[in-house]
Amino acid sequence: MMAVSVPKKLERTAVGRNRIKRWTREAYRLNNKQILFPVTQRQHEIVHLLFVCVGKENLAWGKIEKAVIQILQSVSQELEKQC
Repeated sequence: MMAVSVPKKLERTAVGRNRIKRWTREAYRLNNKQILFPVTQRQHEIVHLLFVCVGKENLAWGKIEKAVIQILQSVSQELEKQC
């Protein structure tokens, strides 16, 4: 399960906030099965993630996807260590 939060302080328009949320969900959908899913299936774990946008720079699809991949990899590594 995952959730995305983009504060109004960082992106004033609803259109911009929704775009960032949509891109984050899409990056998660595209990369979850290769990175996090195998680890959670092996260990029978359930992972809940909350992505919160905290940066003030202008976000593009590439930056969001790289950040999501890095987060998924770090969560996957932490789950492997627990095993």
